[in-house]
Amino acid sequence: MTAFAENVAMHDYTISSMIKTLFSSEIIGAIPNNTEGWTTALLDWSDENNQSIRRSFNPPSGWHFIGENKHICKGRLIGGCLEVMQFLNHTDLWPNLPTWDRAVLFLETSEEGTEPSAVTRFMRSLAAQGIISRLSGILFSKPGGSYMTVGHFHEYDQALLNVFEEYKIRPIPIVTRMDFRHSDPMWILPYGVMVEIHPSNSTVTILENRVR
Repeated sequence: MTAFAENVAMHDYTISSMIKTLFSSEIIGAIPNNTEGWTTALLDWSDENNQSIRRSFNPPSGWHFIGENKHICKGRLIGGCLEVMQFLNHTDLWPNLPTWDRAVLFLETSEEGTEPSAVTRFMRSLAAQGIISRLSGILFSKPGGSYMTVGHFHEYDQALLNVFEEYKIRPIPIVTRMDFRHSDPMWILPYGVMVEIHPSNSTVTILENRVR
């Protein structure tokens, strides 16, 4: 609902994502870079005076390709909000190990402002379960939190990379600073679709449609 309830008007980036993903049977294709900028500003929806005020935006930051950057990888999307995935971990809802084989994990943190150390701890849990070594790639959205600035982003990049080093897991393509889920504006990532990460071209492409 947050995307639809945006003050003044929905973000163009979000609208484009919804049209491509939910209102077309064509292959979704390359995810465009967000050129609108991004925001973590908070405006109280209960204050009617805020309905005519746009949230302040930070300049576009661009994606960051880290990890293994020489090879193209493909896999089916699985993931979600890091904090919610922590709740599900080791419950009956947690995917079994074969589900993670060659998958592309997408992760984002909530507006609560999860610290980089918490990202490292979560990734350690995945490594200990043998999940990270099965993955094809990782997509990571801009971290949430009203205090967040571009200056914080490298800390989250390093939080991801640290676990590969600690557990001596071979590097895989990782794309960070993307715009999905808790990020505003946001691009829709449908569960289970095949996605391609092409580091040398700096592209992430959804290779299937979601509406049939």
